[in-house]
Amino acid sequence: PLRHVSVPPSKRWLHRVRALVQAHMQAQTVLRRIARTNELDGRLVDELEARRLPERILDVLYFAALKFRVRRSTYIAQADVDKRTATRDLRALVDAGLLEAVGETRGRHYVRGTRLDEIVGSLAPAERMRDPYPWMRSRLAQPVDWR
Repeated sequence: PLRHVSVPPSKRWLHRVRALVQAHMQAQTVLRRIARTNELDGRLVDELEARRLPERILDVLYFAALKFRVRRSTYIAQADVDKRTATRDLRALVDAGLLEAVGETRGRHYVRGTRLDEIVGSLAPAERMRDPYPWMRSRLAQPVDWR
């Protein structure tokens, strides 16, 4: 069970400041993920256009780039294609080195292939998070007279 912890008024400001810093850091994390996703999306679209593959394959490649397993049945549901089209698309991705087939027939799934590894590996490294309040650590370390 959770119990309520009373924070003395003299310490409430510290909790608010920490919450503010955490909110800034979370915002930076979200912005970094959005930038990385946009860059990956652009690279995947370029790869599909260069290989003249249909755009409906983009979601499959994105999930595989995130190291998820891809199954034909999932692809059929996501792309709203029939079994033959799904099989043909996945085979084209395997032939291009973008996906790698694992297993046989019923248990088969697809994972990131060597070419997709190269694409993901070529993404710009994520920027380091920066402290939104670099001066705050020294200020918080100073004694406070509460009188």
